[in-house]
Amino acid sequence: LAALMLDPYYRTIKGFQALIEKDWLAFGHKFSDRCGHIQNDPKEVSPVFTQLLECTWQLMQQRNDAFEFNERFLLILHDHVMSCQYGTFVGNCEKDRLDLRLAEKTFSLWGYMSNHLNEYINPLYRPEMDETIKPNLAPQNIKFWRGMYSRFESGIHPREPLEDLLIASKDHCTSLEDHVQHLTKRINSFKNMLSKSAKRLQGGSAALQSRYNAADTRGPIEVNDNRYNYDRKLSELSAADDDHPLKTSDFSFSNLSVRIDVSISEYNNEVDKVNEDINSVAVEWKSLRSVVNCPTCSIPFDQITKKNHCWKCGEVFCGRCIDKTLSLPGHESGNPVPVCRQCFRVVQQVSP
Repeated sequence: LAALMLDPYYRTIKGFQALIEKDWLAFGHKFSDRCGHIQNDPKEVSPVFTQLLECTWQLMQQRNDAFEFNERFLLILHDHVMSCQYGTFVGNCEKDRLDLRLAEKTFSLWGYMSNHLNEYINPLYRPEMDETIKPNLAPQNIKFWRGMYSRFESGIHPREPLEDLLIASKDHCTSLEDHVQHLTKRINSFKNMLSKSAKRLQGGSAALQSRYNAADTRGPIEVNDNRYNYDRKLSELSAADDDHPLKTSDFSFSNLSVRIDVSISEYNNEVDKVNEDINSVAVEWKSLRSVVNCPTCSIPFDQITKKNHCWKCGEVFCGRCIDKTLSLPGHESGNPVPVCRQCFRVVQQVSP
């Protein structure tokens, strides 16, 4: 605790890991006896490590901006110390772990947690806050750790964790800003395409008008005349000799029609791409409070289960059902973002 309050390094994820390895694992804390991993003298059982985690949590309640990790980090650490699923905390000393060859037969808890660091980041953390923590030890400042001792109590409607709300809001804003940048670029490209198409059509129309004015001895013909005049002029042109002024012209109704068709085709393709980009990003995200179960696997969300948003559809899923990441067409940065499995398949089918 003194190291946590004095040195800001130990308030980071790597620093807290180093603190546990140095002062608990290397110094020979009897995890197997103290946590009751094996049938032994009940007098040896003592929740000393749990007390460390709770004291750390109490410090976090008073200075939440001084810790890089959040409450979920402490809960996951506590659960896996008790479960023995990983060999990191098995044994009473380093000799026991070497004799049991745990490094060869089991996996390390730190490796698992390093693959899920995004779940343990405290959004309020400020690295520049490197001063000493001086906690207020008044009795009224000591809080009940509901996430540890009442996480499975469903009788009381739990509050939404502040860290999860901040992380979700930050991710949502990041997605929308990236989406706006991409749409702005698309719209500018769309404007340039329409401007170029309009100039090409105007140039062809003007050239065609001048040719008809030169060919018609009875006066100029408006290009935007009725259909009868167009048909009459086309029939005259087809029956004319090779030296007719319009015979050698590159500009004709057929060329103008082809240009119009090409412009319309480019316009439709651009509109389809814009619609695809718009539909690839969720503008509205579902509220965390209204979700009780994962819509895919139906697992209930408790205090420790992290709720994850799919950046494409905006729905909320558990960590196992949103294990895919890819780049969405509607994001300008192209960074891979978490999506649910169904959206992952849809984007993969649409993407070339």
